[in-house]
Amino acid sequence: MTSEAGPLPDVASSGHPFRPEVLLELINGVVWEADPVTLRNTYVSGKVTSLFGYSQEDWCTPFFWDGCVDERDRERIEEETRRGLASGEPYHLTYRLRTGDGRTRWVRDMVTPMYEGGKLQALGGVMMDFTAERSAQEALDSLQDRFSKVFEASPVGICISTLSDGRLLETNAAFEALSGCKKADLIGHSLIELGVWDGLSEREGLIRELSGGQALQGKELRMRRPSGEVIDVSASFERIDLDGEACLLAITQDIGARKQAEDRVRVVEARSRSLVQNSADVFSILDEEGRYTYISPSVQTVFGVEPEAIIGRSMVEHIHRDDVSGVLSDFQEVVGKVRGVRTSTFRMITANRSWRWFETTTTNMLTDPHIRGIVCSSRDVTDRKEAEQALARSEGRFRSLVQNASDIITVIDVDGVIQYESPAVERLLGYPVGGRVGQRTLEYIPQEEHQEIRATIVGLIRAGLGATARPVFRYRDADGGVHCLEALATNLLDDPNVGGIVVNSRDITERLQAEKALKASQDRLRSSEKLASLGRLTAGLAHEINTPLAATMNYLQLAGNLAREYQTSIGQGQVTDDDHREIAAELIGMLDEANGTTARIGEFIRQMRGHTRDTVTGVKAFDPARLAADTLSMVAHEARAAMVELHLESHRGSLRIRGEPGRFTQVLTNLVINAIHACEGVQNRQGRVDVRFVSRTEGVCLEVEDNGAGIMPEVMPRIFDPLFTTKEVGKGTGLGLAIIHDIVQGHFGGEITVRTRVGAGTVFSVAFPVPELSSQ
Repeated sequence: MTSEAGPLPDVASSGHPFRPEVLLELINGVVWEADPVTLRNTYVSGKVTSLFGYSQEDWCTPFFWDGCVDERDRERIEEETRRGLASGEPYHLTYRLRTGDGRTRWVRDMVTPMYEGGKLQALGGVMMDFTAERSAQEALDSLQDRFSKVFEASPVGICISTLSDGRLLETNAAFEALSGCKKADLIGHSLIELGVWDGLSEREGLIRELSGGQALQGKELRMRRPSGEVIDVSASFERIDLDGEACLLAITQDIGARKQAEDRVRVVEARSRSLVQNSADVFSILDEEGRYTYISPSVQTVFGVEPEAIIGRSMVEHIHRDDVSGVLSDFQEVVGKVRGVRTSTFRMITANRSWRWFETTTTNMLTDPHIRGIVCSSRDVTDRKEAEQALARSEGRFRSLVQNASDIITVIDVDGVIQYESPAVERLLGYPVGGRVGQRTLEYIPQEEHQEIRATIVGLIRAGLGATARPVFRYRDADGGVHCLEALATNLLDDPNVGGIVVNSRDITERLQAEKALKASQDRLRSSEKLASLGRLTAGLAHEINTPLAATMNYLQLAGNLAREYQTSIGQGQVTDDDHREIAAELIGMLDEANGTTARIGEFIRQMRGHTRDTVTGVKAFDPARLAADTLSMVAHEARAAMVELHLESHRGSLRIRGEPGRFTQVLTNLVINAIHACEGVQNRQGRVDVRFVSRTEGVCLEVEDNGAGIMPEVMPRIFDPLFTTKEVGKGTGLGLAIIHDIVQGHFGGEITVRTRVGAGTVFSVAFPVPELSSQ
């Protein structure tokens, strides 16, 4: 909507006062009455059809309402109803309700017990669809949080007190500074009691001035601080209701900062108005030409414009051009019928130039002397409309998936009679699509399996809506061949959109035949994973030896060159002793460097020899920290190649675990290599892998932490599954984590756990139990 228009007229001054009993008919809710014992509806208003798609007769059928309540909410609703009836007081329920067209809507049901002569005679209530409001609640919570921050940060003194006794409920920091009192000394006391207002008559006069219902603006008062200082302030007061209690909102500022305070007052007044008059719907009155004569203040919240900007303008100015003709047609239909009502859904433009969907109920009240106009109640249903469109797309996709699914989707009734079969039945079993509808599915299942299938169907029926079973059975195809099918059967007999048991069948004949071959293949892959681990260690060995060896050879070559230079210079007159000393010094330096790199090779071979001795021995107690240092040196080259920092945190004291050191090496190597790979490709930070040991009462914990990409939530449940991998081809077999999981649990009797944050990194923790004393 645009923002150029005249001022918003006061309803009373325009000669059209509102009466609650007239606008009650415009409430977009279902009024009902029910027996308090059986809970059977004895009356329901006609809105049940337009809002939820059920007839009044259906709604009054015994247990009909119970069947419409979403099964996820039934137990809670039953308990809340029992508590509400026991209290004898009005109560309200919120739950999901299945509509006549299969949609699910959120309902707020306000229930009132009705008594006659002290005896409960009936239950009455109003059901309101608040699906859209629920979506808006988060936005409202955010708005309230922002207001609380504005309230506290405002430089204008603000306080809220009870109207009855002036007891302070809330103050902000500016009011504390203005009054000279701490918040803890103010809350729970009245300003008169504390002597803040200079003179007792100030509050009494203030209450009298507010008794007319009008706010007081810019009232000059005198405020006394604890120090005895008296200051002149300008205060604005407004009566508000907070949680049903009459309260006084006071906005106070020093006279010298009047202009700044006026700006802040407008912010606080906006909050006060939202507390008193907060509506998600926009109410408006149009004349017969479709021009606005009144619009409620909520237009500012919904459309972002002031009410005054709308008065006198035509409604079509704000409606999408593709919807104008339909809206005008509905409007003329309402105008031409006394007390006519029409609900339309169309797009309207907001102040930020975005289009929103609105559902508007238009009622002809031209003959009503108190209104004399066309009354419209508009609700933003953009979220609902988008959800409906998404649902339509989803239903289309679902229909396409069913029609093209590789599995056979069958719907049968309680007797096992086929009601529907998907096209996959022709491809997998050779039967024409729809050709077996009306036949019993047991006719195609061997006789010896009939009893088990019947028991499955009976169990599903007894378990109720949504119950599932996973039968495996043999099934005859059109050529007489027998297939083994694995099925997921779901009881949807009470679902009005299905009305049967849905059986999703998959031919697993080839899978069963392939399982033995698969197991053999998995054994080969496990061997491959072990070879891959050995290959990584071999690569580390070659890299760690080749690098210093190449340096040694380079130094020796340089030393040879210097020796030959020294040799050829002997006897030459132009070569001095200082020249010989310089050549000799350089030669000695090259030899020292060669000795140093040769020593590195020796140290690495020593580590490798010690590491190999540990890995080939049997079960024993060993120090995992010492073995970890040698193991990490084997994979250090891979970390350097990936530009990932690899750290082993030192641990004070001795650590002991029991098992085969070689298996521990396999666990550590796999975890570290995985961590290095997780850091590859991460932007904006240096990749890092930390290995640490933590000594605990119950044993030793090995932790391998990286700052890589983390593990996606949908991947987490499968990371220890055999053959499951997210790595690119050539980087993993999908067996590494599965194997180390088996080693940790089966060999060491320990436990492996994972903590991860997407985009931040992962920590694998391996807990090893304390070795028995006899094994130390």
